[in-house]
Amino acid sequence: MRISDVRTHVLLDPGYDVSATSSAQDTVVVEIETDEGLTGIGETDLNAWIARACIEAPGTHTMDRGLREMLLGRDPLDPAAIWQDLYVGTAMTGRRGALINALGAIDIALWDLAGKAAGTPSWRLLGEQARDHLTPYASLQPEVDSFDAYVTSMVAWATKATS
Repeated sequence: MRISDVRTHVLLDPGYDVSATSSAQDTVVVEIETDEGLTGIGETDLNAWIARACIEAPGTHTMDRGLREMLLGRDPLDPAAIWQDLYVGTAMTGRRGALINALGAIDIALWDLAGKAAGTPSWRLLGEQARDHLTPYASLQPEVDSFDAYVTSMVAWATKATS
């Protein structure tokens, strides 16, 4: 199995309300397709146009190769090795910020693809189950005027998220 295509999709909410959110409500979705018809999907939350540029930009020299270019033709079933190669191959682009976010979206897509190829949820490929429960968390806080209203709002959101 070989990677035959890498596609990026910029998703935007043109009607977002700046006062009701912490960002512009955009994202980039990455699809990694194989010559056997399997597709892995990943996502990252950063300026979607910047993430797309990080993935699609051509390489300029041996230590700044394009992410998409480095993926094409690879066997996708060893995400950890591919991540390392992409990290090393983009040394001149940077080790923080946009490039690492874009690399994260690719990594998610590769693990998704590997799980599909194995016929198992991708989390099983990462090892044994570490716990039998998760503590939910939310990064966007409600706009309220008291602590009691905050607690009531958070309980309502948590209940909605777990039902």
